Amino acid sequence: MEGCVTPFPETTGQDEVAGAPWMPFPERLNAVPFRIYSGSIPGVSAEVYQEDNRLWKKHVNAYKRVNKIIDSGRYRNIMDMNAGLGSFAAAIQSPKLWVMNVMPTIAEKDTLGVIYERGLIGIYHDWCEAFSTYPRTYDLIHASDVFSLYKDKYAMHSEPPRPLNEVKMLLPLDQTEVDSIDPHGGIQLHCMWTSFKCNAEDILLEMDRILRPEGAVIFRDQVDVLKKVKKIAGEMRWKTKMVDNEDGPLASIKILFAVKKYWVAGENSTTSSQ
Repeated sequence: MEGCVTPFPETTGQDEVAGAPWMPFPERLNAVPFRIYSGSIPGVSAEVYQEDNRLWKKHVNAYKRVNKIIDSGRYRNIMDMNAGLGSFAAAIQSPKLWVMNVMPTIAEKDTLGVIYERGLIGIYHDWCEAFSTYPRTYDLIHASDVFSLYKDKYAMHSEPPRPLNEVKMLLPLDQTEVDSIDPHGGIQLHCMWTSFKCNAEDILLEMDRILRPEGAVIFRDQVDVLKKVKKIAGEMRWKTKMVDNEDGPLASIKILFAVKKYWVAGENSTTSSQ
């Protein structure tokens, strides 16, 4: 847990304050956190933080022009799958909703502490694994650059040399195959293999599980990635719509809106009239 604790500077007197005073909420949402202006996160300055806030306000306003019920109270439980500095949650903040900010364990920068200092809720998670939905599922999921982040990610497993009699217990080899490798049984094998951790289908199926029927998803990613996501989402009976981002049709980043339909096996896949 040491990585989640702000490294406060030492003080020399009883009247000195370590770190920075807490600002009241919601002013704390947009104030520069201590972790940032103290230089605790390499590459993230106060200017970068403020620009990130500005950009996400712009992005959320664009989302609202397409999905016009974001502010209606329809989406109470919201998740940001790749939260970054938490600026999406700050931009969409409302007494009608709350946001679970997820920090992927493979993200380049660990900014979960910034999310906490902004007065937001957050958690570490690897999207190649199941996400705990206790005690709730979600009405709206925001996935910005999630699929680009996990694209072609793999784990390389390596082990030191093992005697062949130990390798026999690990590998599905019969005695004939073992004898063909080393009939004397004295060889030392070095085990190394590569396996892909997960693919887009795995992540989308997990999103489908934690998303409530008639819940919505907002994907923001490269157009080639979203084309694949759109195809898979259609096979999952999601209703989808791809639009240009705020910078126009020439931008390589697009936005994909999706709605999980309410359907029952054996019946036509239709949404309710509500």
